[in-house]
Amino acid sequence: MEEKQAGRESRFISRRKVLATIGAAAAGAIAVSGSVVGFGKEAVGANCAICLDSLADLIALDESELHDGQCFCVKGYRAGTSHGGGTYVWDASRGKGVHNGGTVIDPNRPFPTDWTNDGQVANWFAADAAGQGCYTRIGDAAITPEMFGADPGGVIPSQRQITRCAAAHGGIQLSSKATYLCTDNVYFTKGSCVAGYGRSTNLRFTSGGVVLSGTESKEFSLENFLITTAGTGQIALDIIDANVNTAPTRWSLRNLFLYSETAGQGTGCRIRGGWIASVFNLVAQRFAVGVDIVRSDSPPNVGFNGVSFVGGELQGNGVGFRSRSPLGVNFFGTAIEGNTQFGARLENGTRQVNFDGVYFESNGTANVNNGSDIAIDVDDPLATIYGIAVRGSIFLRGSSGCKRAIVVNKAIGLYVDPACSFHGYENALVLNEIVANGVRGGLFDTRSLLSVTGQPVINNTLQYGNPTRSSFSLGNVAAGPDTVTDGWLGFVAFGTGIANRGAVDVCVHAEQAGTASFRLAAIDTATNAPLGTDTLFNASLTAGINKVNVAYNFESGGLKGKYVAFRLSRQGDSPADTNAGGVTLIECFVQYYV
Repeated sequence: MEEKQAGRESRFISRRKVLATIGAAAAGAIAVSGSVVGFGKEAVGANCAICLDSLADLIALDESELHDGQCFCVKGYRAGTSHGGGTYVWDASRGKGVHNGGTVIDPNRPFPTDWTNDGQVANWFAADAAGQGCYTRIGDAAITPEMFGADPGGVIPSQRQITRCAAAHGGIQLSSKATYLCTDNVYFTKGSCVAGYGRSTNLRFTSGGVVLSGTESKEFSLENFLITTAGTGQIALDIIDANVNTAPTRWSLRNLFLYSETAGQGTGCRIRGGWIASVFNLVAQRFAVGVDIVRSDSPPNVGFNGVSFVGGELQGNGVGFRSRSPLGVNFFGTAIEGNTQFGARLENGTRQVNFDGVYFESNGTANVNNGSDIAIDVDDPLATIYGIAVRGSIFLRGSSGCKRAIVVNKAIGLYVDPACSFHGYENALVLNEIVANGVRGGLFDTRSLLSVTGQPVINNTLQYGNPTRSSFSLGNVAAGPDTVTDGWLGFVAFGTGIANRGAVDVCVHAEQAGTASFRLAAIDTATNAPLGTDTLFNASLTAGINKVNVAYNFESGGLKGKYVAFRLSRQGDSPADTNAGGVTLIECFVQYYV
């Protein structure tokens, strides 16, 4: 028993030994403050440790009386708390210029007396260039912001502490069940890997947000934590270029939650400039814009190039996703729902955006007549959107969502896959102007109608909805002036629910190459009255069989709900008819969509 007691006592330092080790003045100061809490904890690289209450007590020691390799156990970073405590070893030869306020401590730096005073905090983290002698923190499995003075209780502003921690170590672990109050931006730099514990880790900003800027923020990874904005006009996560050549690249986000305490305020995630990124399970809720991809401020003012969103949810924002000039944005299985204006809004210069297996529901709730799940909205004639694909996606209007699923102002190349499904809309697809090799529509259910307004410019067959075609054959199409003797091609009954716009395919045989001009007319067989304005079109023919396609507007022609006869004639006296020789009609297809 006596041997065990003797062994136990050998692991402690008596007050007399403390006086001998660190000097009477320093020990007295600690004794007055009540900071000496015991002397029984062993540390790596030392036989024993002197335990102190806070970092302030540590730097109060007289470094002239310290011995190289002495070990100290600090209960907490600040007095009265256990947060950020750890083990420090005195290194007499370590340069003071590497002081970082957390894992390397220069005792000559002024420790803040008021942690709400940003000037004091900034001064503490600054390093002196000259001199030697620092405390080095040892024995930690992970680096946390609390080691740099961050407050997980959400009382003391912690933006400088978190920024300094990330700058010093790159990889940091945020604590669970922690709310870090931030009154200004937090900056993460190149190679930062910042991880938390899901929604239980909250970076709460009353001003500013998380910022990753320029090449200093390349190749970062943010994972598993919540960013909350409590003010107005804030950006929760801002990933931006300093200029077009210095942008964050090759980064990833995983299981991040972005939340605005005030609905309809600020932006969840802004991405400006840069290239190559992956986003997994990002959730953005209650912002004015959930995710916003914008142009670089510097020439050539390009957007982000190559970012993929996998899963996640853009919910309850004004606009779920807005794009302005990105190239190569892909959504896979993301839920875009409950956004009050638009689910996704693609603006000037957007190039190659794909929605694959995306779930749209109840968007446009604040303006059901003008909102939509996807809006392609271009106001600059030189910034037409191109390369938009919607594949295998589900569109549900819900009880209060917008009346129109997809609304297109201008676009070059829109593809809506037949595997898409639309439920409950008055208009599943509204096209104002589109230039494309092929526009194919989704599988519209019986409650969905298809509407096309304006005058599209079409390079090839416009296809959407469930196509129905009627085929007619008539021998020779007379050359020369348009006459009624050219005959009627055939008859078809149109329902009232057909799409506004369809097409007519004309197959002809030309004796020689040239340009031929045709007129397509329609009459109401019940009254023999013309229906709408005749459609005139020119066709460049080669010798042999040719297929000519022309768009046809059934709405402006008044063909809906009518029993209609069509007649095709050759405009032989037209200046545009430059002698294609004899032209024989092989077959004519009238295509309409229900």
